[in-house]
Amino acid sequence: MPKGIKRGTCLIAIDPGSREYGVCIFVNGELVAARVFVAKKKKDKTWVQEFHTTLADFDAWIHEYTERHGGKIEVACELPEFWSGGKGGIAARGGALVKLTFATGALIQVIESMYETEVSLYPPSKWKGQTTKAQVKTRVRAVLDKQAHDTPQTGRPKLDSHCWDAAGIGLYHTGRLWKGRASKVARAVVTRVTIHAKKTKTKKKGKMRLGTTYVAW
Repeated sequence: MPKGIKRGTCLIAIDPGSREYGVCIFVNGELVAARVFVAKKKKDKTWVQEFHTTLADFDAWIHEYTERHGGKIEVACELPEFWSGGKGGIAARGGALVKLTFATGALIQVIESMYETEVSLYPPSKWKGQTTKAQVKTRVRAVLDKQAHDTPQTGRPKLDSHCWDAAGIGLYHTGRLWKGRASKVARAVVTRVTIHAKKTKTKKKGKMRLGTTYVAW
């Protein structure tokens, strides 16, 4: 069991989406299940009806694991956030943000109808900042690979698509995917990053800006 994780905890981590959403389940800090739910397009149904068809399956799948493992239920979910520039602004004007907000609320409603627990909400800017999907995948894999090395007897479910973000949200919630300024980090894992940044800054005569660095341990 990873350090700092309370025994008997079942965490449901959700990366919501209006058409597809990823869900990961951690038990005692270890990833035990992951799945992507898809709202398939149908000619005779509205988008709301299409999305609602996934909720019964989502409910049953979550219930299966929580019943099996028991313990305290925690939920971590990404909170929709408006990005004014580029694709974010275009998506918002096209109604995608409204749909995403609706989908997030529907998923939370299912969770709250099943369990008496608070849902921890994390906007993208808080848990992953400006990192790309590929960068999130790399950092999540680093944490999970270390976990697999420390506890080789536990198998790891395959992660696809939105499940990488869902896993990242779960790891952030439990303090294992950490966001901070590289210049202020004391941990050995980022020592090389800090030294490299200082050298680069000297070469460019102070013109370099240190961005946000994400560290997994």
